[in-house]
Amino acid sequence: MKIEVSKVLHKYQVTLPKGVREKLDLTIGEQVLFIKTEQGLIMKKVTPDLIEKIMMEK
Repeated sequence: MKIEVSKVLHKYQVTLPKGVREKLDLTIGEQVLFIKTEQGLIMKKVTPDLIEKIMMEK
């Protein structure tokens, strides 16, 4: 497992490390979703498929 670290800035902003951006295939302006679990947080790239899946679970 590769560990990536980022610093929280004064407006609670963080820069996603390059490895994370590449793993999620993120580009400027795209959105990410945070899901709280018992083990911690999951971050996913927001896609139409993900939104559809979430809406169907409700």
